[in-house]
Amino acid sequence: MKRIQTKRSPLQRQRRRNAGLAMMEYVILGTVIAAAVLVAAIFFGDAIGSQFRVMTHAVAAQPAEAVAQTEATRGIADDADAAAKEHRDGIVNYE
Repeated sequence: MKRIQTKRSPLQRQRRRNAGLAMMEYVILGTVIAAAVLVAAIFFGDAIGSQFRVMTHAVAAQPAEAVAQTEATRGIADDADAAAKEHRDGIVNYE
């Protein structure tokens, strides 16, 4: 038995094309979000790791280690803050 093909109307073709475009927009959006998360993890990785170490010591009832790790985390955060300010000043004073 032969299958009869009907010609699609312009509206049906347009609707099908739009569905493909919407899916592509979601793919692009997902890629941009993934890239942003990756960049954030690279920039803040040390600070995030330090915070997890503090929480681990606190949960394990090791307050002395938690306090020491908190101080180390503050040092990392201060270093990152200084680097960010230096970078910002470099951008602002760019001529």
